[in-house]
Amino acid sequence: LQALLRARPLAAAVERAMRERGVLVNAIAPDLVRIAPPLVLTDADAEAFMAALPLALDAAVAATGPGQGSL
Repeated sequence: LQALLRARPLAAAVERAMRERGVLVNAIAPDLVRIAPPLVLTDADAEAFMAALPLALDAAVAATGPGQGSL
């Protein structure tokens, strides 16, 4: 398990945006997203995640509006 800690409370928006891109993550706190890859992770799975993450972060920022500080 890994977690992605954000300076802003974007976890719910990141979770929604990742699900829209076919990747499951969990918003476990307003500013914390849990990443739990499957036990069998293919190169294609990893590449799909790496392609989806920056798009989901951008979508989360756009959905929540501008804020103080960084993501």
